[in-house]
Amino acid sequence: MISALQLIGERNHFNVIFAENTSRLVDEISFGVDGLILGEFNNNRGEIFVSVTGSEYRKCVVLYECTVPLDHEKLYWVIPKPQKKPFWKSVVIAFSSLMWVCLCVSTGLVVITFFCLGLRERSISRAVNFTLRISLGTTAPRPPHSNSSRILFGLYSLSCIVLGTAYLGNLFAYLNNPGFETAITNTREILDSGLPILIQPSLSRLFMFNGPESDEVLDHFIPSTLDENETLYNAALRRDHITISRGGQLTIHPHLRNSFNLLELFFYHAVILVKRDHIYYDFFNYNLRRITETGFYAKWRSDIEIEYFAEPIDMDEHEGPASLSLNQLQGTFFILILGNLVSFTVFLVEVLVVHVSMIWRRNTIPFCM
Repeated sequence: MISALQLIGERNHFNVIFAENTSRLVDEISFGVDGLILGEFNNNRGEIFVSVTGSEYRKCVVLYECTVPLDHEKLYWVIPKPQKKPFWKSVVIAFSSLMWVCLCVSTGLVVITFFCLGLRERSISRAVNFTLRISLGTTAPRPPHSNSSRILFGLYSLSCIVLGTAYLGNLFAYLNNPGFETAITNTREILDSGLPILIQPSLSRLFMFNGPESDEVLDHFIPSTLDENETLYNAALRRDHITISRGGQLTIHPHLRNSFNLLELFFYHAVILVKRDHIYYDFFNYNLRRITETGFYAKWRSDIEIEYFAEPIDMDEHEGPASLSLNQLQGTFFILILGNLVSFTVFLVEVLVVHVSMIWRRNTIPFCM
């Protein structure tokens, strides 16, 4: 916009003078403090306010004059990209809920069956115990002797190898590529995500009188004391909260775009505020239309993108060294705990079967014919 005014001055022999110490006037744009720019206009300290501001109908009609749109501008939700699923969750989702229920039920039935067989057939009990020890990777005292026990042992061992290979292969694939959490695609999901909403106070006006979801945003958002650049950098580096940013900020920070997802929130036109009844109001509108139609504004925007792409931002110095987190160990510990539970269950069943068998043999009275 400043370049547009400078071009208008050069082509029409005007002197464009920019006032100093105007940082406080930005409060009207950033924090919604009305009247600051109007006071400057009324005191003849300025006639045009150049800033990236939306064409707010109330101000353009009552307080100022707004020029024709120089370009359109958008506000976006800046949302952290979906993170990789924790390894423990990858193990859980390896099979559906029905498959996990069937696995638990079948394990219980097998334990009960082995217990009953151990009470009646000690040879089968030894074969089953030997098979379980083989499947768990432990040693056994001696192999089964009868042909039926050997056949049962072979079939069960084969099924354990097939199922174990399939399960471990599937599990290994999930551990290597656990997938990502579900992406956030609308305001409702933003509210349900539980992530804090950190935005500048002036942007809270976007959610006034816009429905129940907007009311929830007003109830949960946290006012940010940072400026636009710092707010965007903070969201890109920390990735633990949601904020709002203008499309212009994303244009001058192209290397941050891969750090988050964008969700369009609001659309408005970028205009210049002019003192009411200004003698050159129509003149400015005419020249701004010509600048837009000839493509100067689009070229300036493209030049800005190329300039900032040529100067990459070093994100590593902000992030620091990577550290080992518990999320990287969750899958290992989950599998370890699951295996220990199964081994402990098998051990208890084996001890119980041996103990019951010994009691049964003691109470059995031999008959001699």
